[in-house]
Amino acid sequence: VRRLRALGFDDDARALSLVRVLERRRGSPFAPDVARAAEAADAGAHLLDHVAKSPDPMTALARLPDLFRERVPRSTVARVAHDRRTLTLATKLLATSAPLSRMLAKHHGLDDVLARPPTTTRLRRADVRAELAAGSHGHEEARLVAMRAVHSRRTLQHALAFFAGRVDVHAASLSVSTLADALIDEALAFARDKIDARHGAVDGMRFCVLALGSLGGRELGFFRDLDLIFVWDAPADADSAGPRTIGAGEHAARTAQQVIWALTAPLAEGACYAVDPRLRPSGSQGALSTSVASFGAYHRTSAPWEKQALLRARFVAGSRDLGDEALAIAKRAALSTPPAGLGQRLLDMRARMIAERASHAGLDLKMGDGGIADVEFAVQGLQRANGLWCPSTLRGLRHLARAKLVAHDAAHAIEAAYCDLVRAREALALVDDKREPAVTPNDPRLDLLARAGVLSEKTGALAYEKLANDAATIRERCGRLMLRLP
Repeated sequence: VRRLRALGFDDDARALSLVRVLERRRGSPFAPDVARAAEAADAGAHLLDHVAKSPDPMTALARLPDLFRERVPRSTVARVAHDRRTLTLATKLLATSAPLSRMLAKHHGLDDVLARPPTTTRLRRADVRAELAAGSHGHEEARLVAMRAVHSRRTLQHALAFFAGRVDVHAASLSVSTLADALIDEALAFARDKIDARHGAVDGMRFCVLALGSLGGRELGFFRDLDLIFVWDAPADADSAGPRTIGAGEHAARTAQQVIWALTAPLAEGACYAVDPRLRPSGSQGALSTSVASFGAYHRTSAPWEKQALLRARFVAGSRDLGDEALAIAKRAALSTPPAGLGQRLLDMRARMIAERASHAGLDLKMGDGGIADVEFAVQGLQRANGLWCPSTLRGLRHLARAKLVAHDAAHAIEAAYCDLVRAREALALVDDKREPAVTPNDPRLDLLARAGVLSEKTGALAYEKLANDAATIRERCGRLMLRLP
């Protein structure tokens, strides 16, 4: 107890009880048989020392036993004892991030991930496909389990790279988006196999998945929902060829349903994503899938906000030629002649969003006044007014600057502030699962992230001040851009 107190553990009695838990974890450096081994003799002391120096020692110590639920090889324990960088990263993560700590525990943390440096390489779809093929073995449940294993392992890998400062938030988002693309592709293959086995295929039918929102822009954040649209096409009056015949529309609807199930089913291994299909034509009460003809007819007269949402449409999986047709429809609708008074309409819509959807408990980084949504609205408004198609907010802003539709200094100021808000939002997503979108001047999460070095500011108060200044920059600059729209 005196030793734990000297190390800086505030609640020394609780700290001792947690060390006793570690003693009972087979393979932990505190287990008697491991502690006696020469190659791991110093591991426990090194580990406690690093935990004590972490941003939140008691939290890190409380989460530490979960990393040793299953036996960790002694060679790993010995290696970690002498690898200061790995140990510092591991204990910072345990102190700071509840979701990443849980993912580490599920994936033999120290042995499977932390013994290797976090990757700086951008993820490719082929990498994910190879991992899925190696783990699924064709069986239905095995395929779903493999999807979740790959999702957890790869999410952890790229979140660690961001957490450790090896990649910026935009590089991490590209890899997280690629992971989602590949898992949607696998979910569609799973759905087709299941529906075709039950009902048979529909001759000449095409089916594709489009992404909207942040996934459409390849800017998906950690632990975010997916905005998906399912589009199909088939010969008139086509039916499936199996023993339990259904029409093409029903076949498409069931396929979409199974895609969502494959991604969201809460197995023991968890789910991959939550899926939000509310942006589909006819809204949340309509059919899950829509024919390409209906998709085109609907968006010829759809509301301005629906046309605006289509600016972020992107093909993800299924029939590429059908995807190209659907995207051509989306592009025509999104870039059609904008309504009169577009700028004021956007400002009015943002005002309603701030009143109805933003958190008023502090500075809402996404929906609040001067938040990320202001940049999205300004960029999308300029895209609509000038016929520019680009699903990514950041790349869209850069295109507008190169085309001299936004002054260079304004674009630079908006981009810098936007990147700060996105970085902070994703860092906060790694702290806990509450997803409270607003930050406050004395927010303990900002303090924790500052102490962990995930945010560049030295204190949470300085981080909040920077974010508040960023929001003021966005509010002023983007408001001016929207007011100039016709």
